[in-house]
Amino acid sequence: MFELSLEDIFTQNAYELALKRLKKTSLGLDGLSIDDICTPSFYEDLKDEIFNFSYSPQPLKRAFIPKENKDELRKLAIPSLKDKFIQNILIFELSRYFDKGFSNCSYAYMSGKSYTNAIYRARDFLKTYTCVIKVT
Repeated sequence: MFELSLEDIFTQNAYELALKRLKKTSLGLDGLSIDDICTPSFYEDLKDEIFNFSYSPQPLKRAFIPKENKDELRKLAIPSLKDKFIQNILIFELSRYFDKGFSNCSYAYMSGKSYTNAIYRARDFLKTYTCVIKVT
């Protein structure tokens, strides 16, 4: 069972790791920059909001960009930088706990795995087996 408290998750160390993982050019629809969230006052205000349960994520901004070499548009949902930052802290702790329970054959949303790894794994199975059965 996942037993970490908010205080265990939103630590100074988690804050610093999340800053390192975010791209230096990251921007959000809230107008904040990485320089804005690097301040001690941002961290303290953020902790207060989270620990007092007053934090509320902002609505995502919908945007469309053209797909390369296609006449289609790619749908994007752009979060605020503050929300992206909080998600970064949470995903680090939650993935460490939940990834242990996933099968080694799982590839979706797994750290260190990608769709290309899944394709290679499927190719290797097809070299050994002659049929595929999907059971739901």
